[in-house]
Amino acid sequence: MVRELNQYVAQNFATLKRAIKAKVKIAMGSDAVFTGFRENTRELAWFVKAGMTPAQALQTATTTGAEMLGQEKTWGPSPPATSPTWWPWRATRLPIST
Repeated sequence: MVRELNQYVAQNFATLKRAIKAKVKIAMGSDAVFTGFRENTRELAWFVKAGMTPAQALQTATTTGAEMLGQEKTWGPSPPATSPTWWPWRATRLPIST
């Protein structure tokens, strides 16, 4: 099982590198096959290792993800942190799963 998992990870990483090089739009997300839910933010580090800048990796979880779901007006970028309404805006605009 460990060998198969390592092969699966290596194949996915190689595919990710090719996709980044080809400028394919990528949104962060996970089907939680091996790691479980709530751990998909680990993908951000893999995105950077595969060739994205840290800013590009963060965009996969924010603006790009929202755009790909057609929700850029609802889940788009946050206002600057200096905005006095930043926290209330963030709390009311993010989708919450129950």
